[in-house]
Amino acid sequence: MLYEQIYCFIKLHFTDVSTYLNSGNVIFSSDIDDKNILSDNIKSMIKDRFDLDIPIFIILQEELKEILNNAPDWWSRTTSSNISDNITIRTANTVRKIINK
Repeated sequence: MLYEQIYCFIKLHFTDVSTYLNSGNVIFSSDIDDKNILSDNIKSMIKDRFDLDIPIFIILQEELKEILNNAPDWWSRTTSSNISDNITIRTANTVRKIINK
């Protein structure tokens, strides 16, 4: 499914498309910088192609750089950092659901 996922992103005119491990995360470039438009386009494609109705979370490159620039000092000091150093980002909606439980 990963190759099909990449193909679908390319069909949406995204470039530099790759996936991260087997996580469902897709890294890509786009001329579109509106996160809502990107999210809507991707959500529609996934629904149409894979019949999945899943939330889409977009992090712009500048936002990711800011997150990484504020990473803890111990970050990436292991030899397998590409697997062990992962970022978990929770949306406000997810946090509310967790608090309410």
